[in-house]
Amino acid sequence: MSFKLGLICLSVAVAGIYANAEENQLTTNPTAEVKTTAPSKPVGAKLNVSSTFVSLNGTEEAKNNLYSFGRTTATYHTFFGTYALPSPTWNLHLLSQYIQNFVETTMFGTLYTDRTEGLSDTRIFTSKLFILSAENFAVLEAGLNLPTGSINKENVTNPKFHYAYNMQMGSGTVDPVVALTLMNQQKNLTSLIRTQAILRTGSKNTNGYHLGNDFQTTASTEYQLAKHFSSVLKANYRNKNSVVGEDVALPRMALTEYYYHDQINWDLTVALKSQWELWSKVNLNLEAGRPLVQRMSNFDDVQVAAQFYGSAGVEGTF
Repeated sequence: MSFKLGLICLSVAVAGIYANAEENQLTTNPTAEVKTTAPSKPVGAKLNVSSTFVSLNGTEEAKNNLYSFGRTTATYHTFFGTYALPSPTWNLHLLSQYIQNFVETTMFGTLYTDRTEGLSDTRIFTSKLFILSAENFAVLEAGLNLPTGSINKENVTNPKFHYAYNMQMGSGTVDPVVALTLMNQQKNLTSLIRTQAILRTGSKNTNGYHLGNDFQTTASTEYQLAKHFSSVLKANYRNKNSVVGEDVALPRMALTEYYYHDQINWDLTVALKSQWELWSKVNLNLEAGRPLVQRMSNFDDVQVAAQFYGSAGVEGTF
């Protein structure tokens, strides 16, 4: 059972699914199974492999009129493994992603198209389930982000410069991560609130900077419509603190000042989810959604709106 709850932790990535796409408004958990029952004996291991595509588009240019965003996409191939520890309420998790970013940027009247891709930072963490009552549960998580993602992606237009921080794959630092999820489960209705923090230790990476603390909160309600289908309404909030220091190959200037101030995103999103059993202990998970309302708050007042997202994943128990 704790595997099912453990998959909630996938929202770490997929609230973290978008930790590397600055313009993204969504904080989704496209394949997370939020239903739970009383804990049973450990099953062994569970592996979830999924792909998520997010389509975005620029809606308002920066207040300084220096730049604006056009079509933007992000694709996340997520690998999420869970191992049941001897206690039925403890799990060990490993999470990593392969990320593909594409962005159109207009600067000084010229349209530029840029792409980066690669392995993200890797997260290893434990989760502890607390059974508060027959219908109420809590999950506490603690772990580390390991710097497996590149911070040296070069700008193809001018290779002596690095791409901005949102187009890099990782952070370059080892960072603690903590999260708490509170959940209520009724017969056909599951509601939860989850808050997560990525905390920077103050140590700078090899390029001379570290990213800011990253705080995220998601509140969601999922209603079981039929055997294989459910609807989801979720509210997401994210506050990314400012970068400290500067990349040796990306000087602080008007075009990068955005990153030296807090960036706040919020949205209210509706989604449809579906789960199908392919074979014994192997499930197919599908999800598609779009924001009903969303907004960014940042130094440049630039706006990029998510149009929709879709995901498909397979999970298996061993």
